[in-house]
Amino acid sequence: MAKVESVTYSRLGSGLPQLLLAGRLTVPEASNRITRQPDYFLFHYVLEGSGFVGRFGRKMERVEAGKWFLCFPNQVIQYMGDPRDPWRYRWLGFRGGEVTRLLLAGGIDEERLIFEDPNRDRSELIMAALQGSLDRRDWSGEIEAGRKLFDLLEHLTQCGEGGFQPSLPTKKNPEEEIDRAIRFMVMNISSGIRVEDVVQFVGLERSYFSKLFSQRMGHSIREHLGQVRMGQAEVLIRQDGLNIEEIARTVGFEDIRPLLRLFRKKYGKTPSQQKLIWREKEQK
Repeated sequence: MAKVESVTYSRLGSGLPQLLLAGRLTVPEASNRITRQPDYFLFHYVLEGSGFVGRFGRKMERVEAGKWFLCFPNQVIQYMGDPRDPWRYRWLGFRGGEVTRLLLAGGIDEERLIFEDPNRDRSELIMAALQGSLDRRDWSGEIEAGRKLFDLLEHLTQCGEGGFQPSLPTKKNPEEEIDRAIRFMVMNISSGIRVEDVVQFVGLERSYFSKLFSQRMGHSIREHLGQVRMGQAEVLIRQDGLNIEEIARTVGFEDIRPLLRLFRKKYGKTPSQQKLIWREKEQK
């Protein structure tokens, strides 16, 4: 049976870039496949042994000691230990708009699943210090944990393709900004972001960027936000465990009415009715 050696939660408000939780897990024998879809960044660092990890519906890849495997907000990830080589790993969960900017600048996006850490000692020290700061259970510990989080993020971006390069003032490429905006929406959809948050992230004038976005995508930024929320909601509806109110909140809707309206517009049915249809097709 897997043994969770420790896990500590942060008490700071969710509006700031922040560490949410950190923990350490030992799996001494074969383990079941774990499926997760967090609404925050969830990064794992393998200390010993090895296992397998993959995006939902994709082939699983082997991950060994000294490597990270990453889950961005609202992604579905699956992982399990190798029974022949039991693993031990640390994990941390965190969120924040500045975190998104930093990772993207360092060449780490939602398509990146596994990468090797060339400086294992530094990662292990920072991860241990992160949890140690939270374990103090006081505000000074919370603040120190936040500092350590940014130390770790800077280290991770240095491990990314080409290393981390500080942003320099350059002329923005509209096509690239649209791609960045789409990634930003996917990674932050559960936090209830709106059109103004997307525009602020790309740093272009609102009416100008909205026109560019509509011309390329064939719909508005607001409509795209709705599509992203619907896509995430459909994944959760197909699974068991959350009711429709919980799903609506998880994907960033303030209540269930807009979700039900969009769902009926697309399928002509309620989520529960469509879920039965999906299950019947899967059983055939």
